Amino acid sequence: MLGRKCSGSLYTLMEVNENATPQEIKRAYHRLALILHPDKTDGTTTEQFTRLQEAYSILSDEQQRRTYNTFGREGVATLNKLNEMNVPVNPSAFRFLCFLVMMLILLLLLQLELVVVRLDYELSWKWPVVFIPLWIALAPPTLLALGLLAAGIKQLDFLCVCVGVEILLFVGSIATFVAGLCGALSWPVALSPAIAFYAVRVLHIIPHLFPSRFVQNSEDGSGEVTFSRKKYCLFVLMVLFEEGCAIAFFTLLMLRAMQKSEESKDEPLSFWIVFSPLIACLGLKALLHLCFCMICSKVEQPNQQASQKSTSAFLFVVYSSMIYVACMIAAKANVEINKWTDGFNPSAAVAVIPIQVIFISLFLASVIMFCTASRVYEAMLFGVANEEDDAERGATTPLSPRNTGGSNSFRCETVPGEHQQRKQGADEVV
Repeated sequence: MLGRKCSGSLYTLMEVNENATPQEIKRAYHRLALILHPDKTDGTTTEQFTRLQEAYSILSDEQQRRTYNTFGREGVATLNKLNEMNVPVNPSAFRFLCFLVMMLILLLLLQLELVVVRLDYELSWKWPVVFIPLWIALAPPTLLALGLLAAGIKQLDFLCVCVGVEILLFVGSIATFVAGLCGALSWPVALSPAIAFYAVRVLHIIPHLFPSRFVQNSEDGSGEVTFSRKKYCLFVLMVLFEEGCAIAFFTLLMLRAMQKSEESKDEPLSFWIVFSPLIACLGLKALLHLCFCMICSKVEQPNQQASQKSTSAFLFVVYSSMIYVACMIAAKANVEINKWTDGFNPSAAVAVIPIQVIFISLFLASVIMFCTASRVYEAMLFGVANEEDDAERGATTPLSPRNTGGSNSFRCETVPGEHQQRKQGADEVV
């Protein structure tokens, strides 16, 4: 079973322990409701009473409580949102999702191998044909984007329109890049949708730079407000550095795209310079996670610290692999595009070794998830029932499904975005 991610705030609000029985939770609710009911306090405890009702609605429902214990309030909210969208939440739907992920990874792996063969063997295959697996993989997101646009325009939902436009910009940036490889478009035009997509993504980050995003109200009704200035400053510095490196990368890339090396007498811009902001950003991230791993190794907190250390170690390997790939691409581009014959020219197969390893690992993991979907779904969402719960229900196995058709009580908030990952990075540094 996955470890708990909840903060225990609902249990604190109900004044019960995390292992409290349903009867204890019910008694605690009735006791607190008599104290906090607005009719008995002239309306001064309306907010506390509302929080109490929300906490009881989650903790009194077995499935919601298990989900809260594993994923917190966001997990409960997420599943409810899926239910409102008529998305089935059950082992069969989870197995189908695993199958889709498995097929997507397989298509991406096939796409990578086709590009490697096309480059290393200098075949005359046309680039649009080489990218057929990617076109297949992008078909569902494209249809989803069109559906979101239509629904957003019809219902005047600005968020749906923005998400649809973002997806279409992403798909369009890939299509124009392939057109640039074919020579159908000039490189400045071919790269424009990618820059537009990045600009739209940056707009999502701006609202999260306000200090109010780091102000937290206690959920126990005490009204206390906390704000970590150090975490906020680190978060802002990380965002500014990352976005500055990205802007510098796209600027240098566009400058190189506007050069016509074959006709111009000026020496073309080195791709080492073009990729230097990207390498610097990835290098700093890898260094930060390496330092965090070393710091965690000296702290004896086996639960949360061990989990954070494993995550940082994994991210260190990922960022280091991305640095390797960026360096190989820069070296190969100098030889193939700039025609600098005296430089190092790695094969495409060698350049993408880390990506191949990642795709193969993800594919094997998705196959295992598909084969064990029922057990994984049960462990992830509901956990393993304790012996008392099994005895009360007369269950025969601790992993027997308890909800095969979803629940109307499930709710969802948002999927953590990139700004939340940066916040986590700031927490790790602190």
